Amino acid sequence: GIPVHPCGRYSKNSVLHVLKQDYGFYPLFVIHRLDRLTSGVLLFAKSNEVSRKMAEEMRSKQISKVYFAQVK
Repeated sequence: GIPVHPCGRYSKNSVLHVLKQDYGFYPLFVIHRLDRLTSGVLLFAKSNEVSRKMAEEMRSKQISKVYFAQVK
């Protein structure tokens, strides 16, 4: 329920802001949100160059996701 990027009233309550303020991760570049509806796993890069490369690989389907379920 928290936005990834600062926007509107969430200028400080965003994933990027929390990672910068609380953990010192800066700069971070968002590559992709793998699946917002399930776990909301996010991919970040530490450089713009890597971010662009990974985003292109996601778009061109060079990277794929695999789901594993653990059931008792």
